[in-house]
This record gives sequence, structure tokens and C-alpha cells, in this order.
Amino acid sequence: MADDTFPKTREEVELAKLRHELSLLQRPFWRDPKLLGAVIAFLVSASVNVGQFIREQSQSHRAERELLIKEQLWNTEMTRLKLEIEKLTQENAKRERNTHYTQQLAEELAKVSKDITVWENARMKDEVNLIGLHQKLADYEREGREEMAEAQRKNIAATQQALQIRKSELEKSTTRRAEIEKQLEK
Repeated sequence: MADDTFPKTREEVELAKLRHELSLLQRPFWRDPKLLGAVIAFLVSASVNVGQFIREQSQSHRAERELLIKEQLWNTEMTRLKLEIEKLTQENAKRERNTHYTQQLAEELAKVSKDITVWENARMKDEVNLIGLHQKLADYEREGREEMAEAQRKNIAATQQALQIRKSELEKSTTRRAEIEKQLEK
């Protein structure tokens, strides 16, 4: 029987080969080392690919969340900047209005100051003129020229009335100048 283990002739070798092939074919397919190697390689490859797919998908979701967060931050910053621009624009417009208003006040102050000078000069002239009119009245009364004295009294009354108007206008202008100066101090 030791001789049966090792075939000697060609037919015996072929027969042993065929028996061996038959035993391999009769064996269940899951016990085939080549098939098992291929299945194991497929399973390893599939699990690696699934793992990579899951990892890539989670990275993709993470990147989408980060992008969404950055987009929200961007939108928040844009809104803040738009509000700041609007606020600065309003402040600038207010500053321009104040500048324009201040210029108007300065122009009005110059006009009122000029008016004060004019009214003051007119008042002083009227007061000096009034003194002269009183002296002429006294001269006319002393000379007995009654018609001239009466005309002089009318001149004095008109000059006094004009003087009152000038004093009133001077007072109004002085009050307005004080108001303008107070507004400019603000």
C-alpha cells in the first residue's frame, strides 16, 4: 500500500490527478482557497471603500455645515456693515445739515451785525440831529418866529418818532444777534 500512495505509471498519475481534480470539484465552493481569497479581498476592498465613502460623506457634510456657518457669519457681518454705513450716512447728512445751518446762522449773524451798525449810526445821527433841532427851536422861539418854531416842533416830533423806530429795530437786532450767538455756541 505504500506503493499505492505514490503512483508509478502514467495512467496511475493521470488517474490520481483526475481523482484529485474530482475531489476539488466536489468540495463546496466556499472552501476553495482561490475563491475565499477573492471573496476576502472583495470584502476588504468593499469595507475600505464603504469606510472611505462614509468618511468622505461626513467630511462633505462637515464642509457644508462650515460653509453654511461662514455664510451666516458673512450675512451677519454684511448686515452689520450695511447698518453701520446707513448710520454713518445719516450722521454725515446731519453733519452737513448742521454745517449748512451753521453757515446760514453765520450769514444771518453778519447781516444782523451790519443792521445793528446801521441802526446804531442812524440812532446817533438822529440824536445829534435832535439836539440841533432843539437848538433851532429855541432860536426860533426867542426870535418870535412862531411858524418856523411850529415847523421845527413837527420836525422834532418826526425825528423822535424815527428815533423810537430805530431804537426798536436796534433792540430787535441786538436780541436776534444774542439768539444767533447762543445757537452757534451749541
